[in-house]
Amino acid sequence: SIAGLLGGFLLLDGSLFRRLGDRLPGPLTPEGDSFVGRTLQAVQSCGRPAITRALLVSGVFNLMLTGWWWTSAKALGLEVSYTYLLLVIPILSIVLLIPAIGGLGPREVIAPLLFADAGLAASDAYALSFLVFLIQRASGVIGGVWYLWATLRAGRGRSRIPHGQEQVELTTGEGTTNN
Repeated sequence: SIAGLLGGFLLLDGSLFRRLGDRLPGPLTPEGDSFVGRTLQAVQSCGRPAITRALLVSGVFNLMLTGWWWTSAKALGLEVSYTYLLLVIPILSIVLLIPAIGGLGPREVIAPLLFADAGLAASDAYALSFLVFLIQRASGVIGGVWYLWATLRAGRGRSRIPHGQEQVELTTGEGTTNN
């Protein structure tokens, strides 16, 4: 997550990319209509305050996600340091970009490799990864129900004109009358 923040600031500034532009291969050049050039232009057009807020939200989200993993490890009786999780969780998050059903699969394959250095057995790493998967799905369901409830509640608060009391303008062959 620190690398992401650093990359975000470098992208926002853009001067480093522009100075390296002539040394980078064609697709990575920040000049012209390349992907990097369009991305750099889009990011810079948002402005520093918007990008700074987005990076802060991203940082808070990563700290929260790491907290889920840490509390899940504690719930399973596993000893994994919060600092170690801060380094590993962004890698596991990137692994979720691999197509899978709800992210289940790729993370569970990589988790034993990443948590081996923390002294976890493969079965413990699988269990930890699956518990976090379940927590994320449960929070999604709770959030979805809450969103649905709030939407329905906001819809009920709208003012409605009782049937039969609205002003209707009727046009007849002889002129206009109001009912």
